[in-house]
Order: sequence, then structure tokens, then C-alpha cells
Amino acid sequence: MAIDTLATLNLRAGAWGDPAGVPPHVWRALYGDSVEGTGYTNLWRTCAPVYSQWFMASVRSLDEAREARAMGWRTYRVDLEGVGATDGEIICPEQKINGVPTGVTCDTCLLCGGNRKRAKNIVIAPIIKGENAAKCYVNTSWLGKMFAAWARGDTPIVAPEILGAYLRGDIDGNYSTVEVWRGPSPLNGDAIVMLMTGLGRPSANSKTGPMVQTYIIPQALAPILAVKSGADESVCGTCPMRPIYTA
Repeated sequence: MAIDTLATLNLRAGAWGDPAGVPPHVWRALYGDSVEGTGYTNLWRTCAPVYSQWFMASVRSLDEAREARAMGWRTYRVDLEGVGATDGEIICPEQKINGVPTGVTCDTCLLCGGNRKRAKNIVIAPIIKGENAAKCYVNTSWLGKMFAAWARGDTPIVAPEILGAYLRGDIDGNYSTVEVWRGPSPLNGDAIVMLMTGLGRPSANSKTGPMVQTYIIPQALAPILAVKSGADESVCGTCPMRPIYTA
């Protein structure tokens, strides 16, 4: 099923990779005044405050949540402490209840839209590996085909201003996977690139629903190899939930 390209599409920022690693002007062009979406950053302590209008501060404790909110962020808290939702928070509406899906997807919820969304802060239970360690749930193994096509030069480059108009339904287009931006990582200076998928055919991701997805990846190494070697630092920083820390 093809997407109706003259309808507004919702955007998932950083399906893998921290969206605060991409310059603000790129996100400003993509979102404009009407595109909605979801996004989370572990760089909330150090990145420019402008990112808080689009993204949630990704935190892992009540203390971190209070700190981030004092800095003007809405928060997405992984409940490693097992305390549930506190004042000003709600459980992620997509999260299963007693193992039963709620029928809500990120695409229909959109509460994780930073300060542009007037809503409570979000709490989600962690995915546990072993007895105590929480692990990032993003599976990068299937991204190899997308990375290989980009590395061969088979992925068209499309300006974020054009893609923003496409997401808003202002223009038509024939897009599949595109390169939106490339440049140095603010985390360690390595070359990174942002790719966007789901533009011509809805994403099959059952959690997010048919959102347009962005992936911020190292330029030098396929994502699965970057995860295994620790080279994902260029796009994920020192996030303690990285697989290299929890293997």
C-alpha cells in the first residue's frame, strides 16, 4: 500500500541514533509548524535548549527526571527504579497491559513530541536482560541492507526543506529511502548520516505504526557492526543502555 503523499505524515526522529546529533535547522525544516512526531535525546544536559521543543529528555531515574524538567524538558523515563508513574507522569499508552496490546501506536498517540505537545511526562517499563540490566530494544541487524544501499551511492539526497513540505502534504513526490543530512558527530567528531524511510510505503513497525522513520548512523560502519564494536558512540553517546554495556 502506497502512502497518500498529499496527507500530513508523522515523523519518528531517531529510530536509531540520538536526534540531537543532527543540527536544529534540519529538524526545523522537517517539522515546520504542523508536522507531529516523536523523539528522545540522551543529550538533554548538553545540547541546545531548542531541541526540547521537538524531543523528550530520555531519563532513567526520578532524580534525572526532576533535573531535566528543571531545565525545561518534558521527560520520557525508563522506570529502572520500578516506582511506576508519579505526579505529572503517565504510563506510555502503547505499553501492553498484562501482556495484552492496548491498540495504541506511537502514530496515534504522539505524546512524546517535546514541548510542542502539552501533555504529562511519559514512563515506560524497561526491557530487562539478565537480572538487573536494561537494554536498548532497537534491533539494528535489519538495517544492513539500507546501509549497504547508501554506501553504494544508491540513496538519493533530498533537502530537508523539500522533505518537510512533503511531510506536510504541500507537495507530491516519489520517495522511498533518502539521505537527509550528513556531517560530524557532536559526540566524538566521527562522520554520521541521517537517512529517512517510510516515505512511499508505510512502516510495518507495529509499535510506532506507519510513521516516517529516521536513522542516524555512522558513515564508516554498518549499524550492527557499530553496535558490536562500540562505534555507535558517534550516534548514541554514552547511553548506559547501549548493548555494549549490557551484553
